[in-house]
Amino acid sequence: ELAEAQAKVQALSMMTQSDQLGDARELMVKVSAMVLVWISKLRRTSASLAQVPEYVLNDALHVLWTTWVESPAVILALPVCSAAIDALPTLIGRGGNLGSSYLRYRIADVVVQLRELDERQGRTSWDSRLNQMEASSTCQDILLPALADIFVDIQDIGAADVHAFDKNPARGRIAYLMLHFLRLDPFASSLRREVHRSAGSRTRIENFLDSVLGDGIFVLKDALGRLVDIKAIQIEKESEAWNSLPEGLRRDRQNLLQQLEGVAVHFLNLSHRNLQLLEILI
Repeated sequence: ELAEAQAKVQALSMMTQSDQLGDARELMVKVSAMVLVWISKLRRTSASLAQVPEYVLNDALHVLWTTWVESPAVILALPVCSAAIDALPTLIGRGGNLGSSYLRYRIADVVVQLRELDERQGRTSWDSRLNQMEASSTCQDILLPALADIFVDIQDIGAADVHAFDKNPARGRIAYLMLHFLRLDPFASSLRREVHRSAGSRTRIENFLDSVLGDGIFVLKDALGRLVDIKAIQIEKESEAWNSLPEGLRRDRQNLLQQLEGVAVHFLNLSHRNLQLLEILI
């Protein structure tokens, strides 16, 4: 079934590239949504999700994400897309038995990108691209625990998965998405229940809280170190010796100052997100 669905997705992708759209987009979206649903249901059988070719899921995600961005009404109109949206938390979390933490992160990042796009366009909850997800009882129950899983498991992503991967910005993106959903009572209640159930025992939620705290301290210390370097360059610029430096050296020092400022702000924002998560959950 998966191989057949993959062939349909690829054929329909070729049709869209040659502008033969018509009803092809709707059919392509339906097939892609069905692929996600089928893969999420494999966890209930003896089949291993680790054996599913990654390109199958990649193609399905690409079709759905593109449509979600360009024509969200198409996603809202198709019942099979509701089932696919309900399948996303299963695929993101450990319960889906998906073999690659990197692939799970990429599925979560699809949702992050949709949220970022909504925010840039000033979309409110009623016309948000995530409206369907926010209203789903399945997502309300398991999305945030699934995001907590992948927040922790990002540490397992290595060179075998992707050439260059920085876990701190990746975790920052997951924290950004979690903070959005934590503003919605049904989602917040679900994760708080998990937190309270974990009291006194080593659970995935405790591991998540440890990761949030550890990352928050790490990026804060890094940001503070860069602030010290920034202050040193600022003092240097105010000294009489600054004007006596060669123009090229002054330019290099100014560029370094700007880079340090950008990184420090970025890390302070990451630390702030982690602190916000802890404030809400503890």
